[in-house]
Amino acid sequence: MTHNDKVFYSQIQNISVANTVLGSSTANGIITETQVFNEMIADDAITAVKIPDDEITYAKIQDMDANSVLVRDDAAAGDASSKMLLDTQILINNGAGFTAASLSGDVTMTNNGVVTVLKLNKAIINIDNNKKNIAINAENIATNTDNINSNTKAIENINLPSGSIMTFSVGLEPKGWLECDGSGIDRKLYLNLFSAIGTKHGMGDGTNTFNVPDFRDTYINDVEVMYCIKI
Repeated sequence: MTHNDKVFYSQIQNISVANTVLGSSTANGIITETQVFNEMIADDAITAVKIPDDEITYAKIQDMDANSVLVRDDAAAGDASSKMLLDTQILINNGAGFTAASLSGDVTMTNNGVVTVLKLNKAIINIDNNKKNIAINAENIATNTDNINSNTKAIENINLPSGSIMTFSVGLEPKGWLECDGSGIDRKLYLNLFSAIGTKHGMGDGTNTFNVPDFRDTYINDVEVMYCIKI
């Protein structure tokens, strides 16, 4: 074979060992197989410029410690480092790099929406105050309920004639009164009321019942009220 002849892939013998290159290791120019090991590659021989972007995968990135993140500090000249975080720590940027800081009084997040331990303590105080206010409101509600019950009993004791109509809070129908919902009621059972209003609000079944007035869905100052009639 002269120097002008072409060499094709088919004319090159198969390389028998993995991780092997063809080359001349002596000055005589004879081509031989040489196996390449990691320790034979210089540390500065592989640079970011020589590695295509699409050749970098998660599998090729070195293993990291558990519960760690990969960051680049401000003065690290592009070098990434692993920062381990405990379950009581967060990563804080102090302007020159990242530090794993404990969640205590020395931690302040200076970005928008500042979160500080002082504010968290104030939030706890506000929660406690709200609990106290809820307890006070519950006592006031209980007091108002007692007052309503007392007023209801007082109304029950008022000697009003049958057929009298009054308004009450919805759901607080006093004893001796019926809600004005248009329902039919027994003429004999409610004889006094039947004698007072007759069938002016409805004939009932025409024989045994009659109707009370129908004042449902009534509001006073945008508050729903319930009309009741004295039996």
